[in-house]
Amino acid sequence: MFEQSQEAYAKACGLSSTENGDDLPGLLLNWGAGSLAAASHAQDPQTALKLLEEAVIRFRESISFDRGDVAPHNGLGDALVAKAEWLQRGGDVASAATALQGALGDGYGAALRIQSTNSDALVGVAEASGAQARLAASHGDSAGAAAAWAAAIDAYSRALLRPEALGDLAQRSDVRYNLACCLVGAGRLEDAAVLVKELVQSGSVDAAEVQTDAELAPILGML
Repeated sequence: MFEQSQEAYAKACGLSSTENGDDLPGLLLNWGAGSLAAASHAQDPQTALKLLEEAVIRFRESISFDRGDVAPHNGLGDALVAKAEWLQRGGDVASAATALQGALGDGYGAALRIQSTNSDALVGVAEASGAQARLAASHGDSAGAAAAWAAAIDAYSRALLRPEALGDLAQRSDVRYNLACCLVGAGRLEDAAVLVKELVQSGSVDAAEVQTDAELAPILGML
C-alpha cells in the first residue's frame, strides 16, 4: 500500500504545476510524510534509510517553494532524526551526528525561525539535542554533551509554556518525562526527581516504569 501511494504521489506531482494553481508544495509535503511513515515500519536499515532519504528529498523540495510553512521543516527534522537513529545503530556515528545537525538547522531550527513558539519544532529540537547529548556522552565528549543537554532542557521548557499545544495529558506527560531524563543527563538530579515524583503522584507515569528506566537510575534513591 505504501508503494502504491508513493507511485500515486509521483504521478500527481508530475501532472501538477503551480502556474495552474496546483498545490505542488503540499503534494511534496504529503509524499515526504508518506515516505517517513513507510520508513517507520521498515525492518532493516537498507530499506529504512532509502525511504528516509526519499522523505528528505521531498521535504526539501516542498521547502524550496518558500511559503513560510513550518510543516515541511518539521517533517525534514523528523526524517533526519530517524535517519540518525538508523545510522547510529549501524555504527556510523559521524553520519548520525551530521544528520542530527541538519535536523536542528534546516529542520526544526528553520521552523522556529518562521514561528518561534511552534510546539512541534520545540519538541523536535529537544529530542534532537537529547540525541546529540547521548551520542556525545557515549564517546566521552562531556563538554558537547553538556551543551546539548542544556539545549534540550531549554527547548522542552519552552514547549511546556504552552501545554495545551502539546496534545492530550499522555502527550504532555511524555514531554515532562523526557525533560526529566534530560535533567538527569545534565546532572540536575533534584529538579529531575521533583518532576518524576509529580508525574508518578498524578498517575501519569507508572512507578514500575521509572524503576526500570536506566536513564533515571541516578535519582531512584531520591524518589
